[in-house]
Amino acid sequence: MQEHAEYGDQCVDGSWRPSGDYGSPVAVLNPATERVLTTVPAGGAADVDAAVTAARRAAPGWAATTRFLRYKSLQYCPARARGCRTALR
Repeated sequence: MQEHAEYGDQCVDGSWRPSGDYGSPVAVLNPATERVLTTVPAGGAADVDAAVTAARRAAPGWAATTRFLRYKSLQYCPARARGCRTALR
């Protein structure tokens, strides 16, 4: 997977791609304080279609893994995101 994304890019199917409908950014709020943490690009219908297609393609493989491997994969995500903090900003 590409390690760097430009603002306005979205990660779909393992790669960064420009949002097809890059418009007003969407605020991401801290649910406890409702303070704005950051903003992310708004996606359009084509972005949703691409993400749903990728998710449907990945679903059988994900379902075939053991609960333990799914657990370990989900544990890995936050650590990986922290490692890519600069690129994700």
